[in-house]
Amino acid sequence: MNVPLSLNESATFTKTISESDVYLFAGITGDLARNHVDEEYMKKSAFGRRIVHGALLVGYVDSFHLAPRLGLASEHAFHDSRYAKQ
Repeated sequence: MNVPLSLNESATFTKTISESDVYLFAGITGDLARNHVDEEYMKKSAFGRRIVHGALLVGYVDSFHLAPRLGLASEHAFHDSRYAKQ
């Protein structure tokens, strides 16, 4: 089902990303960068904690079929992704 958003509309979904999600993704992709897997190192950074792989987030969007519901192709969703600290 393709339900594109109109101007000034938005869509939201929620997913709690677990430590195992991050470590499994890091292992599969080989992206073991400290900013993703080293909590102690990242405590000293501007973020204050580890950050999730951007590609993992895009994968969640695609896996929940959100992009097609928004009338977007996956690659379009990837290029227009925005990340915000909560």
